[in-house]
Amino acid sequence: MYTLISHISYLLTRHSRVEVPGIGVFEVCYLPARYDVETSSWLPMSRKLSLEASQVYFSEGELLLNSYMRKHGVSSEAAYDRIKRGVDEVLAIIDSEGEVALGNIGILSRVESRLSLTPRFSPSEYSKAIGREAACDSDRNAQIDTSESTSDAAKADEMSSRVKIGDREFDFKRNWYLPINKMFVRSAACVALLALMILSVILPSDRTARMVDQANVIPVESLIRKAVEVEEGVEKKQSETAVKKASEAKVTHDSVEESKYYLIVATLATPDKAEEYVRMRGEDGKGLEIVSTSTRSRVSAASSSDREKLVKKMQDAEFQNKFPQAWIWEK
Repeated sequence: MYTLISHISYLLTRHSRVEVPGIGVFEVCYLPARYDVETSSWLPMSRKLSLEASQVYFSEGELLLNSYMRKHGVSSEAAYDRIKRGVDEVLAIIDSEGEVALGNIGILSRVESRLSLTPRFSPSEYSKAIGREAACDSDRNAQIDTSESTSDAAKADEMSSRVKIGDREFDFKRNWYLPINKMFVRSAACVALLALMILSVILPSDRTARMVDQANVIPVESLIRKAVEVEEGVEKKQSETAVKKASEAKVTHDSVEESKYYLIVATLATPDKAEEYVRMRGEDGKGLEIVSTSTRSRVSAASSSDREKLVKKMQDAEFQNKFPQAWIWEK
């Protein structure tokens, strides 16, 4: 029973729906932040856990079944037997004691011959547990009043630093005002203009001839020849790489079709999402292949007609660190 509870708790932290045969579907619903009119406060984002009690049958790619197979390294039949034993223990305790505690999930009981779940954390308790609390408008208004008073004080200080003389206003806090004689400014401007005229006469003006002389020194034909050679080399290398990738893809595709078992590390809805997953894995994505069916696309780390070979690879410590949720799929 405790093994079943640990698997359900683990899967609920990573998925929104977990199906358990004989009990029902555990569903996680994330509530967005919202404004409560009655309390005049902003409620933070939270999470709500519920149970839809119903008869559930395993389908292809079931989370709980794959979790057992991956964790314990057993076949689907053995995994299903372990799950059934755990569910039977839970239902037996409910029949004898009326309820059973499911760890961090909550308390499972039977109400009017139907299973009911009381979550351990309500949405508000979950928000507090992760460090998020409601914010009242009164606190926000106090912060606004404080900022407004600070801005008013700054404006008053700025106005006190300004002095109006005649029709002009001077800000002595931001600027320096130096008394300069008008005659001095006029004399300095005349001297600068005279110096500019002298420099224009002294400096050489035959710029066109110097530019032509410098241009003749540059080996234009040699540069063009090297650029053409480099471009041809790049095109040749790209064509060779494309041919090589096409041949490798063909060989990989043929080998995947001949295999019966696949070591699946991810299951996605479309081939585009599968390709995006392979790109996001970076160095770990090298060697991953995409196996698509009519309903979904799977990312395979290895394939073989021998299932035991894939089981040994899946139990390897280094592989477990890279892909802890890998499982074996029979095509």
